[in-house]
Amino acid sequence: TGKTYNTINKALEIIDPIFYQENQSNRTTLKARFDQLVASSHINFVTFHQSFSYEDFIEGLKANTVDDQVNYNIEDGVFKLMCLEACVQEQNFVLIIDEINRGNISNIFGELITLIEPSKRAGCPESLPVRLPYSKKPFSVPSNLHIIGTMNTADKSLVQVDIALRRRFEFIEMMP
Repeated sequence: TGKTYNTINKALEIIDPIFYQENQSNRTTLKARFDQLVASSHINFVTFHQSFSYEDFIEGLKANTVDDQVNYNIEDGVFKLMCLEACVQEQNFVLIIDEINRGNISNIFGELITLIEPSKRAGCPESLPVRLPYSKKPFSVPSNLHIIGTMNTADKSLVQVDIALRRRFEFIEMMP
């Protein structure tokens, strides 16, 4: 259908709208700029699947072995890393979640499902920080981090996309 293909255009419209407008008919140039923004961590791409978890997305305990000694460290997930990066810069960031309906949304987002709402983001009047369960540190989602999700509406896993997620996203239908 071109969903993933079009996320490049949407991400560039958010991060570099002038560049996108000037080059929208040149796919090679758009893809090169997209790749630059991925390399600089302004854009990140992740695909949800059934074994993708909160620990992969937000934070979790990871086992490390050093000299036959097992240690457990708290490691940040892809979403938390992007949030931390976006907090220290004023530029826009984009996280593309491909196949968002294939993951267990409640498990992956956890308590952060509320924090992705525009009004609940850091710096907004209704901002809501939460204390993360592993690190015990306060956390909020910055307003300059944008989330693009893709999914097939004909897919049977669409049932997994609960109302909590549906009301936090704008849906754009793409015909095949």
